[in-house]
This record gives sequence, structure tokens and C-alpha cells, in this order.
Amino acid sequence: KIQDLFNKLSSRALSDDITKLVTEMTQAFKSNDSNTALNLHMQLTHLSWSENGTWLTAAKRLIQAKSKS
Repeated sequence: KIQDLFNKLSSRALSDDITKLVTEMTQAFKSNDSNTALNLHMQLTHLSWSENGTWLTAAKRLIQAKSKS
């Protein structure tokens, strides 16, 4: 499912606004800032669920799993 995100990024199928939020979410994830990552995920969900629900579900699971470890 997360491969869908990679495909959309590589084909530039995401808007600049969505790409910016994904970048910020990724940076928060890498910095172990789960609260910020989840807040950004929520924004992405509200803005683009119909187009990106598949990878957003996978991203949320990754964030939640990392926050528990």
C-alpha cells in the first residue's frame, strides 16, 4: 500500500500542497515526533482521502507502530 505513495511521488501525481505535507510528515516520523506526524496525517486525510486513502492508511499504521516502540 505504501508503494502507491512512492508511485505518486515519482510520477509527480500529487499536488505541491500534498507533497509538502507528506515531506513534513516524513520529517516528523524520522525525528520520532509521532504527534506532529499524526497531525499532518490528519490534514492529509481531510484534504485528499479519496485520492490517497490507500497509502494514508498504511502511513498511519507505520506512525502508530513506531510510536509504540
